[in-house]
Amino acid sequence: MIRLQILHRGWFTILFLTGTLSIVTAMTLFEASSASAAAAKKSKQAVTSAEATARRYAEAMGAGNKVGVGQLDFACQYPLVAAAPHGIESYPADSDLVYDSCWQRLREAHASTLSRSDVGMEVLWPSNGELVFFSEDLNRYPASAFVTDSLGLTPPGTGFHTHIVGSASLPSASFRLRPNGPIVAVPTTLVKLSVSYQDPLTAPLTYAAGSVKWTSTIKRARRALKEITTQWVVLSGLKKHGFVGDTAVVNLPVTSGAFSGSGIQEKIPFVTETSCALPDSLVWWGPTDVPGLLTAG
Repeated sequence: MIRLQILHRGWFTILFLTGTLSIVTAMTLFEASSASAAAAKKSKQAVTSAEATARRYAEAMGAGNKVGVGQLDFACQYPLVAAAPHGIESYPADSDLVYDSCWQRLREAHASTLSRSDVGMEVLWPSNGELVFFSEDLNRYPASAFVTDSLGLTPPGTGFHTHIVGSASLPSASFRLRPNGPIVAVPTTLVKLSVSYQDPLTAPLTYAAGSVKWTSTIKRARRALKEITTQWVVLSGLKKHGFVGDTAVVNLPVTSGAFSGSGIQEKIPFVTETSCALPDSLVWWGPTDVPGLLTAG
């Protein structure tokens, strides 16, 4: 009888401990799940206005959205604000020629990257259209050149994906809205976006790492870009200075600007960084990425 009672107590103790352990485990898993969900939610909410602006600009470029780009481009919006004594309250209509003008300026900035030559060893493989080829140092090109519509639209491109890497504050950008007017300063952020290209056949080309230009007769090895990190200068706090939107991307500098006493044209806006690609961030497509496709290169 005593043994039976001890046995019952032993089983009861085991069951009690097992139940307690199960409850503790369930609570731990629930708390971990809640913490993970909260962290994910916080991560989504952590995207800043400057980061969102840079990403929207890049995606609008890739989609060939002239209006979207024009409304987020500082160089496009600045002349409109500078010409209005009290600023502007709304964007021009979507049909306004100002967007075509801004887009044309961007296309001219990208023109040197477009290559159409299928002769001999000039390209990695034959193509049916223009290939984007960066033949100069990458930091010489505006960041928009790496997200052009020729890369983002299908066809001729197969698209790309952007990912926010991070951002950091810069010294305030400054500019005048009118000649001899007061200099205004606005918060400035440097946003980094990684750009991943989906298809090596339509991805932009660069010279391969370590290739050196010895003479004009020696062809340097070229590679198709798989991923690159770009940086974008984003201005904030613009509404109080007469702009419609509160944020804008400085992709290309404003062409107009007063001349100082030394005869040098004023830089608009004055910023400490430029929107460009980071040369050390290049990742190229290789034979192991798409077996059988790149072996001919």
